[in-house]
Amino acid sequence: MNFVSCTQCPLRKLTHFSKHSPEELAFIASLKSGQVEHDAGTIIIEPGGHANQLYTLLSGWALRYRLTTCGERQIVEVLLPGSIIGLQSVLLGLQNEGVSSLTRVSLCVLGGAAVGELFAHQPRLARGLVNSLLQDQNRADRQMTLNAKTSSASRLGHFLLEIFDRAGALGGQSQRWCHFPLQRGDLSDLLGISPTHVSRSAGELSKLGLATIRGNTLEIIDRQSLVRFSGYQIKHAEVKRLLL
Repeated sequence: MNFVSCTQCPLRKLTHFSKHSPEELAFIASLKSGQVEHDAGTIIIEPGGHANQLYTLLSGWALRYRLTTCGERQIVEVLLPGSIIGLQSVLLGLQNEGVSSLTRVSLCVLGGAAVGELFAHQPRLARGLVNSLLQDQNRADRQMTLNAKTSSASRLGHFLLEIFDRAGALGGQSQRWCHFPLQRGDLSDLLGISPTHVSRSAGELSKLGLATIRGNTLEIIDRQSLVRFSGYQIKHAEVKRLLL
């Protein structure tokens, strides 16, 4: 595993993330204490744990989830490169959500104890962190509303467009295809429908010529029609995300 310094981080070249002054970048670099890799299916943070560790997802996909009282998994969010992992535990001392790797991932290990310095002495970074967390919360709230109010096929279509656009902001995809490692069980836990309904909904989208999922690839066939079908709102550019 090659250690990637903050100044050489490939994510910092993307317009999706905010730019930093040399002083801010030096502070962010001071937070990084190491780098780790995990295979797919690894639990990075255990729900209910007290691990005082903070990470930035450098590469790969991960899942943020909660466990119901019956022990069933409810996926709250799909994490893509640049996501901050473990902030709740660092700030509140308790992690009621878990994080597991969906693919092989590389994580930057950050010094959680020093994050308080960010709020005390780096106000612009602190605002960026809050803005990024609010974006994540809005996305999770939107998904919860869709799960309660829309049909299985429309909520699947909405999610496919959203994840396609999020992945597109990170580059490395065509206008129609993107990498899509989520399996039927993952979509079931995310959308609140059974695996059978996931298959039926995916089949409906394919039959209508809107989108297909084959292997680990998502194809958006007819974006405009899928937007209308799912009620997806094409949002104005969000505030650039903070990259720690």
